[in-house]
Amino acid sequence: MNDILLDIPDKPRKKYAPFGLRILAAAIDGGLIIGVTYVMHEIIVRWLMSLGLIPEVASEITVLITIWLYDAGFHASRFGATPGKMISRIHVVDKDGHRLSFWKATLRYVSKLATIPIGLIGILLILLQKERQGLHDRLAGSWVVYKEV
Repeated sequence: MNDILLDIPDKPRKKYAPFGLRILAAAIDGGLIIGVTYVMHEIIVRWLMSLGLIPEVASEITVLITIWLYDAGFHASRFGATPGKMISRIHVVDKDGHRLSFWKATLRYVSKLATIPIGLIGILLILLQKERQGLHDRLAGSWVVYKEV
């Protein structure tokens, strides 16, 4: 199997993470997000309801904010990866091979949400492209690569 490498001038070449590792990382993160969201839901929904929001709206806001902070926060952290990606030994970088800023990680998260309705296209892009970028990665200018030891 040929490894696909990211050519970054004056930087070591990076290997793009395969689709299978991305799915594994997403499954791990999905389990963690359920737990984190449950805890945050109990705290934030009660507070939002005390401000007069109806429970359904408070619940949706809580879920969106929790997943956003989890996703963007971890990708912008010094690890450049969510816990699922860390376990899978992959991380997200920009075109220069650096971790994403919080705002660029937020753009990646929002792009992920926006591309859900056309999810199959995003999966096909990861499977068929040399650079293995999903549509959300292309929109945010990010790459998922192996973490160097």
